[in-house]
Amino acid sequence: MTSFAPMLTTFLGHSAVFAAISEILHRGYNVALPLIDTGDDFYVYKSPGKTYARIQVKSATPHPLKTKPAHQAHFRIPLSQLHTRHQPDLIYILTIRPHTSPLIPPYATR
Repeated sequence: MTSFAPMLTTFLGHSAVFAAISEILHRGYNVALPLIDTGDDFYVYKSPGKTYARIQVKSATPHPLKTKPAHQAHFRIPLSQLHTRHQPDLIYILTIRPHTSPLIPPYATR
């Protein structure tokens, strides 16, 4: 039997990237997607030919806390990237999304 967990993680990650891209475009910035994955998810431009920022999107699924009606999520970000200056700036967008959407029912297996 094949596990769908790695595939679902990939889908969650890609959906987070496209949600972030949608928001960036809505704010009036242009976006470029690299054809080859070199670590950055996409680049943001304000004017032609001038890179404003490199974007790395991290996504997580929230887990309920036992002590109160709250949730927590964990993100893996290399500490070395936080301590290193980048040019252009490296910006992390952290996204949290539950397993299911209220508009789309969870997928069914056969």
